[in-house]
Amino acid sequence: MIDLLKRNETLRFMLYGILVSGMVIGIILAFISGRIRYALGGLIIGICGALAMAVHMAWAIETGVDMDEKNAVSFMRKHTVIRYLAACVILAIIGITDRVSPVTYVFGLLTVKTGAYMYPLFDRIANKRPAKTRAGRKLSDKETIKEGED
Repeated sequence: MIDLLKRNETLRFMLYGILVSGMVIGIILAFISGRIRYALGGLIIGICGALAMAVHMAWAIETGVDMDEKNAVSFMRKHTVIRYLAACVILAIIGITDRVSPVTYVFGLLTVKTGAYMYPLFDRIANKRPAKTRAGRKLSDKETIKEGED
């Protein structure tokens, strides 16, 4: 797994996004929740699940691209089902035990989506790129992109 993290910059930035969005949700929950431990427990378990799902997804994609088309499709479907089943089993356990919030668990799992959306931000910060470019080249100070032109 460590090798996967070293090779895959996209995965690293996605994991950063998961952690950052999870912290933001956690801070909000700390202020609005009456049962902080109950709410944050579900969120933390969900964030851990999101991190595991992201790593498993990256591994499955990396493994699947080396296969022929028929086997790759089957492999990817199987591992997608495994990820979702694992998330559902954990949700069922959380619902049965009622030790942590199942709703905040789902919020924690959804940080995998916000982590993916935050990837461009972390990529721009890490590679010191300007926010807007045109056709793959940097804009000069005088040049701007007009609305609807891009």
